[in-house]
Amino acid sequence: MRSSLRSLLSLGFSRGTSPKYPRVYQVEVFAGCNLRCPLCHAGRKELVRTGTVLTLAQFQGIFDKIEEHVELLYLHIWGEPTLNKNLVDMIQYVAQRKPGCATNVSTHGNGLSREYARRLVQSGLTQLIVSIDGADQAAYERYRVGGRLDEALGFLRDCAEIKMETGSRIQIYAQCLETKDTEQQRARFDEMVGFPGVVPVHKPLYIGGYGTDYEDFVSSKADIQVPTLESCTALTDVLAIQADGTIIPCCLYPGPAKGYDLGNIFQHSLEELVSMKSRWEMHRRIKSGDAPTSVCEAACGNCSTASKVKSAGTDLVRLGRA
Repeated sequence: MRSSLRSLLSLGFSRGTSPKYPRVYQVEVFAGCNLRCPLCHAGRKELVRTGTVLTLAQFQGIFDKIEEHVELLYLHIWGEPTLNKNLVDMIQYVAQRKPGCATNVSTHGNGLSREYARRLVQSGLTQLIVSIDGADQAAYERYRVGGRLDEALGFLRDCAEIKMETGSRIQIYAQCLETKDTEQQRARFDEMVGFPGVVPVHKPLYIGGYGTDYEDFVSSKADIQVPTLESCTALTDVLAIQADGTIIPCCLYPGPAKGYDLGNIFQHSLEELVSMKSRWEMHRRIKSGDAPTSVCEAACGNCSTASKVKSAGTDLVRLGRA
């Protein structure tokens, strides 16, 4: 199942000739969260949107525009997607219109009932990631501020049981960020989330663009995601759409790219969006190693964040986009 996830994720990140239309799309269905995770723009309350909730009609309009080309659809960027009451209906719309399109939802799993788990598992969703960042409440709440481990674990268990009961082909992943608080809990975590049909995933921490907060979480023994400008394929292989329809360069942006108008899905056709001069100018600068914005510089450039971690003796792994 790990290999199948990797193969799906790699759909949008091939190193060959860039397609005119991306195959991977990220649609933010809800911009906000009820937890306060310190390395997340939603948790830090840093999101600014003209609209924070994508309606079902708006989502259907977006999917109708991208349907011909989309092969992998993320139903989240910044925020908790299950806070959108129409999430299941959105997934069902995709499954009915284009059964071969893979869909991905990532959730913190708090406050979700068994009945909701049943609806989600039976919706036609391809991949479900439940963030279980710790093997005990103390470690968990260090990052998932305001969350409860027992609720997240209970939701994961419900989804696993319903998957087995119904014979659903959904892929379920229990994800744990690799931090100072979780580095000694790998075996315990794997055992704790070892429900039938669930794959445990230990995700390297992403640290770019968050000031010095990362120092509270970086583990001395775990790899860290440090993308580079040269490895970026976001503007050719991915289209990222905020809840208000604004196009952003990639999922690392908490808002529009300063100085670059990449359009709005509600105001432009897909052809217009992928052909915009500003989009290709950003791409040209990024591939040349010249960060076009402060976000690119902080997240994927030669930023002080990376050098500080290097000097601390932590091994860095350059993975490109996560």
